[in-house]
Amino acid sequence: MTNDNIIPLPMTDRIEEQAAIWVMRLAEGEILDTDAELHEWLGESPQHRDAFERLNGFWDGLDFVTGLNDFAESDVAKASIRQARMAHRFGFLRPVLTGAVAASVVLAFISFGVQLFDQWQSPYQGNYHTAIGEQQTVSLPDGSTVILNTDSVIDVDFTDTARRITLVRGEAYFDVAPDKKKPFSVETSKGSVTAVGTAFSVKLVTEKLNVVVTEGRVALQAQTPEPTLVAETVPAGEPSQEKRRASSMEVTAGQTATIDQGIEEVSIIQPDALEKALDWQDGELSFRGETLEQVIEEIGRYTDIRIEIADEELRNQKIVAYYKMGDVERIFEAFNVMANIGVERISPHHVRLYRAG
Repeated sequence: MTNDNIIPLPMTDRIEEQAAIWVMRLAEGEILDTDAELHEWLGESPQHRDAFERLNGFWDGLDFVTGLNDFAESDVAKASIRQARMAHRFGFLRPVLTGAVAASVVLAFISFGVQLFDQWQSPYQGNYHTAIGEQQTVSLPDGSTVILNTDSVIDVDFTDTARRITLVRGEAYFDVAPDKKKPFSVETSKGSVTAVGTAFSVKLVTEKLNVVVTEGRVALQAQTPEPTLVAETVPAGEPSQEKRRASSMEVTAGQTATIDQGIEEVSIIQPDALEKALDWQDGELSFRGETLEQVIEEIGRYTDIRIEIADEELRNQKIVAYYKMGDVERIFEAFNVMANIGVERISPHHVRLYRAG
């Protein structure tokens, strides 16, 4: 039996509303910014921190918030705060009359504030980069979030009509804020990825561009002027049936695409493969049967140590291992224990792998 009074909110909406409640609690002096429960909530995800920082900035910096400060002192707001605590524990809201009124004011505050923030920051230009072994989360003025992987560079150019990002090199994950009037596009040397509101990962390697879509839908456009075809979607690992490469197409959640000279392949990515493809966001890499050469190529993106394979036969050695970014010594130990691979230290920044024993 279902309860019609229980209305699940989308995750983003729920985070925004919870953030507004925390801001109100701070404003009315009920808690301090050192409160352990607040910091626990902020630590749940980058989206939690971004929503709180954005709304807290509005609260402190806008004149119209004075009226909301008065509202925060009212019985209605306090009732809403109590209900929000329950919602946080159970994952849904129980709207009653006073709670619904309070929530509507809070959501109006969120909507109005985000619109003002967007107006203030348009146009907007920025450049962000990470060094080898570094990662960075970037909160853009439209509410979108970018997670930059190691040794990556992006240029941001927001205008009144478009949101453009150039991925100069490396890899990035984009959680895009919806705005139908301003398409969000990621440009690379191989092609572009355009979305209205979605989440996707883009990895630019020397030869190819790899795109993984986790939510929504994106439009791909290759740089080469190939004829437009609708490539057949196939399970991961199976070859595409198209003989010619498409120059543009749409890709949806749960699919991955590769672009080189046109769109070479679109395939369905299995949940475990999707999780593995995005492991880097948690500072981890896992290998499940890749060759040693492939493993070293990937690890090399996260360390300034040159890793050389001395024995040519070792290049095709299958590896099953887990790598915590920044702990290259641990992966060397795993090589030795699991595959009998030794490490010769040529210099502090140069090692050679060989068949031990």
